[in-house]
Amino acid sequence: MLVQGIGAYSRREGHPPNSLAELIPADLRSIPATGMAAFPTFKYERGGNPGVPPSQTDDPWRLYVDMASAAISTAVREGLLMRHLVALALVLGLLLTCVSGSNAARGQAQLSSSRNASLFLRTDRAQYSLRDSIVIDVGVRNDGREPIYVYNIMAWGFGGGLVLWLRDHDDKVIEPVMRDDTMLPPPPAGDTSILSRLGPRMFVGKRRTLEVKLLVRQRGRYSIQVEYASPLVRQVVHPTLQALPALWSDTPHIWSERVILDIRD
Repeated sequence: MLVQGIGAYSRREGHPPNSLAELIPADLRSIPATGMAAFPTFKYERGGNPGVPPSQTDDPWRLYVDMASAAISTAVREGLLMRHLVALALVLGLLLTCVSGSNAARGQAQLSSSRNASLFLRTDRAQYSLRDSIVIDVGVRNDGREPIYVYNIMAWGFGGGLVLWLRDHDDKVIEPVMRDDTMLPPPPAGDTSILSRLGPRMFVGKRRTLEVKLLVRQRGRYSIQVEYASPLVRQVVHPTLQALPALWSDTPHIWSERVILDIRD
């Protein structure tokens, strides 16, 4: 909820908030707690130059929990939830931080792969009742002329790569009735088959069937949009894969077009 509030503020105002207090009351009623008794409060920092749009800076804002007393410091970048990063860091035995890549050539390949990738989103129809089910097709497509590589496992949730964003008729981000909360395990050590090679115009995707009542509570006009943020950390994969033009966890996120849903009785 907190990450979504920051994202909604950034899209509306054209820049991230200077403090979490600016999210109240337009985006949040109150600032939520972390849910951890020892570390109940989120810390927030706005990075970059206030005059530069978030899309043009590598670190527009940072949300984190100060765990210095426990020898853990986990930063949450835009579009990731704290609980996923903490759990993943414990599983992998790694500290995940925002990194820019080890060299300029690798960074250029990463930027090129994200620019050549797009995300499509389709539903089986435009009108539904609360008793219906909706079929959602989403996929990452290579729109470039050179091959790109994508993690061959996709799941719904901030830790799974695919995030479903729901907006009401006022274009305000709202929480779905059922929140996706998948966290993918790390890939097996030494596995070199975890990436799918996408040639030009090829795609890899996922189909989902969801009851409408698990998405919204009442009739109305809504829009959905999907964000893809690869959960695959470059530093934990086999060295032969690290130089490939792939979509990694620190690659710019990819957004689909919005799809309008008309929910009737």
